[in-house]
Amino acid sequence: DNHKCIYCYVDVAEDSYVLDHIIPVSKGGTNKKFNLVTSCEGCNQRKQDTDAIEFLLANYRAKLINQEEYLRLKDYIENLVAKQS
Repeated sequence: DNHKCIYCYVDVAEDSYVLDHIIPVSKGGTNKKFNLVTSCEGCNQRKQDTDAIEFLLANYRAKLINQEEYLRLKDYIENLVAKQS
């Protein structure tokens, strides 16, 4: 994820990032590589068991990311979800 949080697109250092489940374990997600993305601690805590696309949209509405970032990250997440099938 190029050392960026997948949800707010801020830079995260290797020693401070968190792996987040795109599909939460509580909703049937796994620990496999296509279900894990880089997240900052703040986004990981706020997301909890929310759907990744919904959370990304909330960050866009809160102006944490711009429209271009939202669309690019949404496509990226959708492609990862498709690989899980």
